[in-house]
Amino acid sequence: MSVSNAPTPRVTVLQPEVNQSDMTGGNASVRPRLLIVDDISDNRAILTRRFQRRGFDVVEAECGLTAIELIDKHSFDLVLLDVMMPGIDGIEIHCNERFSLGGTSSVPSRARNHGISVA
Repeated sequence: MSVSNAPTPRVTVLQPEVNQSDMTGGNASVRPRLLIVDDISDNRAILTRRFQRRGFDVVEAECGLTAIELIDKHSFDLVLLDVMMPGIDGIEIHCNERFSLGGTSSVPSRARNHGISVA
């Protein structure tokens, strides 16, 4: 296959939605909250920078136990989970009944040599 016939990669850009009622009520500064859970600090730093640039309020957790404690105490719009962590991993958090009943969406992910991929 030549370069000109190569398929264009699909890219999804995540940006916070601005609710018109928030703008009229004076809450235009309300940003979606994201919890990033990864045991590798470089991965957390890269993801945090990327999502903060797009207007997200980002909280980080370096292990599953800390993530569960944060989820129990705070409200998040989305949780990005590393599936390969020591102790409690992202799959266990994702499948946890207390977590799934909270109405928060979660995305299990795994790091690769050339970036982050969604599992």
